[in-house]
This record gives sequence, structure tokens and C-alpha cells, in this order.
Amino acid sequence: MVGMKHIISPLAILCLIVSTIIVFAGAPMRVHAAGSLPIVIDRVQTGTATDVSDEVVGIYNNSADPQDISGLTIQYKSATGTSWSTRGTVPSATTLDSFTEYDFTTVESGNAKLTSGLAQAGGNLRVVAADNTILDQLAWGTGDSPEGKAIGAPIAGDEIMRQPVSDGLQALADNDDNATDFALQSIDPTPTDGGSGAAGGPGVNSDPADPELAIELNELLPDPVSPQTDAANEFIELYNPNDTAVDLAGWQLRNAHGKTFTFGEISIPAGGYLAVYSAQTKVGLTNTGDTITLLDPAGNQIDVTPNYGAAKPGLSWGLTEDGWAWTTSPTPNAANAPALVVTTASATSSTAKKATAAKRTATAKKVAAKTTKAKTSGTSALSTEDAATAKPIYNVWSWLLILAGAATIGYGAYEYRPEIKTYYHKLRAKLATGRHTGSGH
Repeated sequence: MVGMKHIISPLAILCLIVSTIIVFAGAPMRVHAAGSLPIVIDRVQTGTATDVSDEVVGIYNNSADPQDISGLTIQYKSATGTSWSTRGTVPSATTLDSFTEYDFTTVESGNAKLTSGLAQAGGNLRVVAADNTILDQLAWGTGDSPEGKAIGAPIAGDEIMRQPVSDGLQALADNDDNATDFALQSIDPTPTDGGSGAAGGPGVNSDPADPELAIELNELLPDPVSPQTDAANEFIELYNPNDTAVDLAGWQLRNAHGKTFTFGEISIPAGGYLAVYSAQTKVGLTNTGDTITLLDPAGNQIDVTPNYGAAKPGLSWGLTEDGWAWTTSPTPNAANAPALVVTTASATSSTAKKATAAKRTATAKKVAAKTTKAKTSGTSALSTEDAATAKPIYNVWSWLLILAGAATIGYGAYEYRPEIKTYYHKLRAKLATGRHTGSGH
């Protein structure tokens, strides 16, 4: 047929362009290949104070993408052993969500079964992908196969816990050094109360050794909404009102049930905020009400939140100028949002809280001034808040579709130019004949 190649060519090109755009714009999130899985060991429990066979190994998706972990195995060898044995296997068709833990357990309810026998004095663990790629490795005590240097041996009631990164996000530290990436954390539910028998009671020094370097509890998120989960996305936020950074190594967070998290080598900058998530701390916030106590390395109670009662889904319990209140939205690692419903319950005097709020406001103004100056002097990177509120200049996919359509029309006109020219001359002749006939009548 005459001109068939001209008809097929532009249509084929248009279909190719449109299908390519659709594939790139609407393609689902990619699941990584097994050899590149960002899976790490995040905690090891070699037993409890009451049951030496109560063991747990947790692995963690240390990325913002879901990961296919089908066939992953937990392998163990003794402190100076020469062979590894499989102690747990992930079933097929298993995907681990972003920043989420997967537990192998011997006694507790977990995701998969763990064969017991982790020595407390020393041992070695590794996570191996289905293609036999070693994804992560840990040694403790006298274990001879660490990444970098081995972490110390836990005592009864301790857990080996991987630490969060210094910016307080959900990612965990992974510096290929067990001694710095992990810390020992107490899992004994009995509170450390200085002998009083009750957390926060007599025998606890409520004043820090150096009040000028006190850290404050600032915000809690007890009930995140789907797709976030309580196990991974609850957070506890601290605020540093001081003019200097404070090292948090040895500081502790404890809930009303005695569950405790101990900070490793991490610091909080001057005037800064640090949110730590339940995925790392394992300190749950009960939806029916809870409190969080902050202890310094000496065991002194530094701050405690009031009980928030029934949690409000998706909202945070934060410190405002009028005391603790439910805020309009969670703001991890940033100043709190305005109060939704003012609640004047407070763990300390309202005068002290208002003074703190005033100091916090002054610090925020200083930070804002520095930020403005930095931007004026040529700083190109947007802050997190700027990036979140910036409006897009255009929709890139719409413009690509428009450009693709225009290019296709132009190409078609070019290819059809002989036919268009012939049609144009015929149309002119017909119109001329019509005019001549009409004038003859």
C-alpha cells in the first residue's frame, strides 16, 4: 500500500515513547538482588537472667526499600571453632519491609525458629544470603571472627544491640566494626532505682551531676499509623538545650514497665534534637498510657514524661510552652508542632517548662539566623524542611508526554509531506471549480 511505511513509522515511535514513559513513571519499587541485600544483625540475646535458653537473633532491613530475604540463614560457630552451623532459616516468599526487624527465637514468639546454643562468654554469628553471600557478621566476648573488633561478652540479662546512626534516623550504624556498631543493653525488667524498689522513688537523685549539661525528653510517638508500625516507628525524642554537644554514651531510656535502652557512642549537638525509634530501642510505648524516664550514666533520673493516657493514632505527645500536650503532627529530629489539645500535666513545674520553652525558642532563632546567613552566602543544599515544603515548578512527566506528542506530530508531517502537498493542490482545484460553477449560474 502507498504510504504504509509513513503510517507505521510515527505510530510505532509514539507507542515506544509513551510506553517507555509509563514504565519509568509507574514501575513498582525494585526488590534488591540477594547479593546486595542491606540486611544486618541488629540484636543478639544469649539468654536471660532467668532462662539461659531464651535466645534471640534479630536481623534488620537497614534500608528504605523492601527486601526479598527468602532463604537467608543464621549461622553460628563457637568462639574459636572452625565450622559454621545453620541455626535458623527464612522461609521462601518472605519480604522484609523497610527499617524492620525479623526475629529468630528459641522460646519467645518470633518470625522464625532459632536452634539454641549461643554461648554467653563468646561466639560468632553471620547472616548468609540464599546465594551464599555473607551479608553481616558479629563476634562477642572471645569470638574470633568479628568485623573489626569484637563487642564485649554480655552478662545474664544483657542483650547485644546495634546502635542507631548519629543523626537519629531509623538506619542503624554499620561501620564494619562490631565494637563500635554494637552496645550491651539490659533486658532485665527490674528497674535500676538506686535501691528504692521503685523507679523514680526515694534513693534516686533527680538532679543531674552537671545541671548545665542536662538533656530533656521532648516528644513521644506512641501510636504510628499504617503503613508504619509500633514495632518499628514509635519514637522517643530528646532535646539538648545546652550550648555544647553532649555525649549520650551510657544514658538510658526506660518505660513504665522497666524496659530499658542504653545509648552507645552517640552525641546530640547543641540546641539539637535526637529521635530514636522502637526498631532500635525495643522500648515500647503502650497505647493505653505510658511514661518515659531519662537516666544519666550514673543512674540519676534527669527527666520523666507525664503519662499520656490513651494514645491518639498518628499524633505525638510533646512538650509545649504550656506543658505536655498532643501536637498536630509528629516532628522527629525537629522542634515540636503546635499543641492540638493543651494538657497541663507536667513532670516538672510549669515555670521550669516555660523557661525551657523560652530558651528553646531563642536557640531556634539563632539556628534560623545562621541558616539564613548560610543560604545568603551561597549554600546550595535545601534543608529537610525546605525540601518538604518546596513546590514543584512543573510536572516532568506531563511535559515529557507533551514533548513526545509534539515530536511525533512533527515527524509525521515531515514523512507525509508528498501526500499533504498532493491533497493541498486537489483541495485548491476543487474549491476553484466550485467558485467557477457558482458564478456560471
